Order: sequence, then structure tokens, then C-alpha cells
Amino acid sequence: MTSAKWCKQQLGLSLNTVIDWNNYLREVCAMAVEIKPQTKLGGPRKIVEIDESLFSKSKNHVGRILPEQWISGGICRETKESF
Repeated sequence: MTSAKWCKQQLGLSLNTVIDWNNYLREVCAMAVEIKPQTKLGGPRKIVEIDESLFSKSKNHVGRILPEQWISGGICRETKESF
């Protein structure tokens, strides 16, 4: 719900305003990740599930190759703590 097209149509915002807001929200998310204290997961007799995904985008599976982004995360089954 933050695409430029949607914001222009539904909210009547200009392209510059949409870009500014998206950049601001990205900064807020980055700050929240930096502030969150780093804790270790798992321990004796604890199971931690780890997963990774590769995100990429192409248009109709043709054209130039766009940048790829690896995302990884994990969750402890017993405590539900995650990263």
C-alpha cells in the first residue's frame, strides 16, 4: 500500500511526497532494527529454525538482471524469540 501509483490514486499525493514518505518509513524501520538489543537464541535442548530466501525481480522473465537481496531469519520453537 505504499506504491507510488496507489498513493497517487487513493491519497492524491504527488510522486515526490510518496518518495519522501517511503524513504522516511525505510529509515524508521532501519533505526528500529539497529536499536533492538542483540540476544542469542537457543541453548541446550532448544530447537532454532533458520531460513533464508533470495528475492529478485524481473519483468516477464526477460530483460536486464536486477539486484538480488538475500533475507535470513530464525525462530526458537520453545521461546518464540526470533531474528
